[in-house]
Amino acid sequence: MAVEQETDFDILYLDAISRVSADIWDGLFQRRDPFVRHAYLSALEQSDCVGADSGWQVSHLVVKNRQDGTVAALMPLYIKSHSFGEYLFDWSWAEAYQKHGFEYYPKLVSAIPFTPVAGERLAIAGDYQVYQKKIARQVTRALLNKARELNAQTVQCFFYPEQANTAALLQTNNWLPRRDVQFYWFNREYAAFSDYLAAMSARKRKNIKKERARVFASGISFHWLSGAEMNTELWQQFLRFYQATYAKRSGHYGYLNKHFFTVLGETMADNLLLLFAKQQEQIVAAALFFRDQQTLYGRYWGCEQEFDFLHFETCYYQGIDYCIRHKLKRFNAGVQGEHKVARGFTPVFTYGAYQILRPDFNAAIGDFLKQEDAYLEGYYQLMHTRLPFKVK
Repeated sequence: MAVEQETDFDILYLDAISRVSADIWDGLFQRRDPFVRHAYLSALEQSDCVGADSGWQVSHLVVKNRQDGTVAALMPLYIKSHSFGEYLFDWSWAEAYQKHGFEYYPKLVSAIPFTPVAGERLAIAGDYQVYQKKIARQVTRALLNKARELNAQTVQCFFYPEQANTAALLQTNNWLPRRDVQFYWFNREYAAFSDYLAAMSARKRKNIKKERARVFASGISFHWLSGAEMNTELWQQFLRFYQATYAKRSGHYGYLNKHFFTVLGETMADNLLLLFAKQQEQIVAAALFFRDQQTLYGRYWGCEQEFDFLHFETCYYQGIDYCIRHKLKRFNAGVQGEHKVARGFTPVFTYGAYQILRPDFNAAIGDFLKQEDAYLEGYYQLMHTRLPFKVK
């Protein structure tokens, strides 16, 4: 446990989430989303999905009041030896460093591993909100000092809300901002799925009806289970689908393992939902979702047989229907996918930021990010013009 001292506050780096209690961690993050919960990060560590030889060395940051030792702020933090599992890509930067004879790794990253979901990255306790700017400045300095100590070339922060403590942090010390585009579904107080379709143009509405009809004509039915209703056999079935999807798409069995999903089932059952697609009582596809009080999150899916439009039904339409029935405000179905727009998912910006310690690369990467952002602004506007809803 390393300590960096400065006026009023101490900065500590923890090599395991277990070194801070769940009550303190979840209390500061106010259970804003499932993925920043102590239980989720603990499951990643217990299952060795992070730590060990994963390339994600745990180094969570804690800000403590020097006088009484109370925890003032927290940040999930990792020392990384690669760029896998991040979803804001910097592979070209690593190649540029290598071409110029410099090492790009390790790097210091504040993110939720393998999880491109926006959430608070710097949680500040309520009593310390008045010190937000001071804490943000001190955390930035501490991160830069930690990076120099590690001989790391960059400090990175991924997928934080636009208006949050993390945003205050990133307004200090000239962080380079970065945006990306994801697609969320928003519940406009629909009473039923048919009301949602009624808000669309006739052609788009007809297309979705045809896609859904093709799935149900195959004799496929869908069954939602809560985390508490899952058993070992069902988890094994889901894991097989998950691994098959990754193997087909990426050539490996995924970043997460059986132990991780087992621990989640034991510690986060209230946040978990599994959707199983059956044909003649045989499970042919499955998807894992998380939920909180306002949002449904689609995370992983897989299938054993190919059916027309089964992916759209399992990963999108069933989730939309669930949100309407349970009065959830939004549905985050995962990264990428322009095809989501025609199905009513609205483009939204997500945010990241960087400290580049080498001045020459800082200037070059800053220019790259400005060009990328100009393209993304145009892309964002274009995707809005392709939404399927009637023009009022």
